Amino acid sequence: MPSITGRYEYDDEDLTPGKKKEGGLHQNLYGRHGDLKGSARFIPDDDDGYQAEPHSVVIHVRHEVAPPAKTREQEEFEKAVSDLVSLLLEDAIARLKPHAQRFWHERARPAIRSKVNKVKNRRPDRGAVAALALPAASSPEVVAAFEGHKADTTIMLDTYTHASLAIDAAAAEQIAEQIA
Repeated sequence: MPSITGRYEYDDEDLTPGKKKEGGLHQNLYGRHGDLKGSARFIPDDDDGYQAEPHSVVIHVRHEVAPPAKTREQEEFEKAVSDLVSLLLEDAIARLKPHAQRFWHERARPAIRSKVNKVKNRRPDRGAVAALALPAASSPEVVAAFEGHKADTTIMLDTYTHASLAIDAAAAEQIAEQIA
């Protein structure tokens, strides 16, 4: 592990260098109460005995400080505001409840029921499924599989599924031709 020998210099004797978690010192200087006051200069020793110019390193450290304790007056004020907001919300809910119920019964519920009934009554368009066709160069096995799915009435496939089958079959056939 590389290392540099040297010394820390700082102007005020009342300050203390910080300690790293791994051990050793860092450039931060702290006061008596642990508050950050500045940074120290590290001056490396040269092998020739020549002292290099001092190098200043500035490291900014953010310390989380707990908020000050609340006074009794602040707590009472917060409680009063909280109670007022609660009362206003209760009043607003009581006034808006009949309007919300009327909206639900007259507009929202009928609209939802209408959409549900449309979905329940929707049937696949047989003409669109019959109009789908495979590419002309399809192999007999692919055509037979596609026609079998189209003719099978027990399997209810929508138009998109049939189109997807046709595209997949054509792609599989092209891949097989490229490999062979």
